[in-house]
Amino acid sequence: MKIIKRLEILILMIFILGCGRQDKVDQKINEKLNVIATTTMLGDLVKEIGGEKVNVTILMNNGVSPHSYQPKLSDTKNIMKGDLLVVNGLYLEGKMEECLKNIDKNKLLVIGDELNKNKLILMESGEYDPHIFLSLELWKDAAEILEKRLIKMDVKNQDYYKKSKDEYIEKLSKLDDYTREQLNKIDKDKRILVTSHRAFNYFAREYSFETNYVKGISSEREIGINTINNLVTYLKDRRIKTIFLENSAPESILNTIVQTSARQNWNVKIGGKLYVGSLGDKESGADTYIKYYKKNIDTIVQGLK
Repeated sequence: MKIIKRLEILILMIFILGCGRQDKVDQKINEKLNVIATTTMLGDLVKEIGGEKVNVTILMNNGVSPHSYQPKLSDTKNIMKGDLLVVNGLYLEGKMEECLKNIDKNKLLVIGDELNKNKLILMESGEYDPHIFLSLELWKDAAEILEKRLIKMDVKNQDYYKKSKDEYIEKLSKLDDYTREQLNKIDKDKRILVTSHRAFNYFAREYSFETNYVKGISSEREIGINTINNLVTYLKDRRIKTIFLENSAPESILNTIVQTSARQNWNVKIGGKLYVGSLGDKESGADTYIKYYKKNIDTIVQGLK
């Protein structure tokens, strides 16, 4: 038992300090590709495109912020036996970046690295906004990117992957139609989305919204009293009465905004919970990407119209 325990500790240390080189390990189950995805959104994408031809393991649980996720020993084991690791990239999974540098490139797909950079939003920091999953246009591109990699790894099933991808993109197009139809219920002067952190830039660009937020790109950063007061002033000046919680952010942040606004004679309410860094569980009705996105739209419309 002591030998096994020491071995587990050694593996974990290798992963945290640099992940080591990944040996080629053929651990296919029933000849399916073993695909590891970092986030629940990517996991759902792999299931949609890969279907019955892949086994999917998702590293992050529902409700976990990718910005703060810490790799675990079990992740090491899953990655080592997997055929492909699918990552969002663009520093969304910030605490895993150093580890990813040492993984065999043939076993790694970083979606953000494969996207057309002209479609990405460049931030003041010089980094690209990583919340590509809140753009239906970019999510279609992600589906195309994943399809190409799966075909490269499993060419005998290329027709299957292409069909799955085409069907999924059609579903995303219908979701875009639904989104536009629902958002048309909101007056243009009310299309202002205030959330826990700066995650909705792509959404705002595609559907002509203005956004504001409590925190920056990373939901991990602390907030100060000046930030709170500035946001309350913004809410009062723009006559905004609804702000939105995110599923991976503490409600206490927005409660502070509500209380501070009340002290300044401006009543603000929390208009509901938006799903950002992860899908929800089955009971939430947001357990697939399409349900997740649609639920966000319904919450926004209900809160702002």
